[in-house]
Order: sequence, then structure tokens, then C-alpha cells
Amino acid sequence: MLRQEWTLNARGIYYKDSYSPDRVTIGRKVWVPSLDNIDWDAPGEVLRRKRAQMIAEHNLNNEMWNKSEYAWEADAWSDVFGEMRNDPVLAVYVWLFCGQLCVRS
Repeated sequence: MLRQEWTLNARGIYYKDSYSPDRVTIGRKVWVPSLDNIDWDAPGEVLRRKRAQMIAEHNLNNEMWNKSEYAWEADAWSDVFGEMRNDPVLAVYVWLFCGQLCVRS
């Protein structure tokens, strides 16, 4: 194994193709997601499929038009974090009160 891979493993970064429980640092627990037994065609997966399709379309568009790294990064941030950013439940309101900045969630 390369030295870099050992370094990543020590930091808790594992890759699916090279993951081995024997390489996990002693005392560290690793959560490994499982995609088994998921019905991807279930009605509850419609929004997830739409988001995945949007990400794929942005990637194809960026690749086809040979767009800059900025365009790739802007699309990635928007696609991945945009839903959280636009969620009214997670919104934080900021207002000025008597010259002090107040934050209310």
C-alpha cells in the first residue's frame, strides 16, 4: 500500500475499493453506508432521482462546453447545498437592533 493511502486511512478517509476493517485506526468506528435493499423506483425516491438528474445534466453541460473550474464548482455547490440554502425552515434571520447585529433562527 502506498504511504499516501496509509495517511488517508489514519485521517479517516477510506475508499470503497480499498476499504478494509483491518486498516481502521484502533479505537475509531467507521460508518459504511449500505445501498442494499433500497427500492430506487419507490415514490419516495422521486426527488432524489430529480436531483441526481440535475447534477448529471450540469456535469454533462460543463464537460460539453469545456467550462471553467468556477462553473463546475458553482454548479456543485448549488446542486448539493442549494436545497439546504433555500429551505425556509433552516433560514436564519438577521436584523439590526439598537446598533447591534442580532441573529434569530
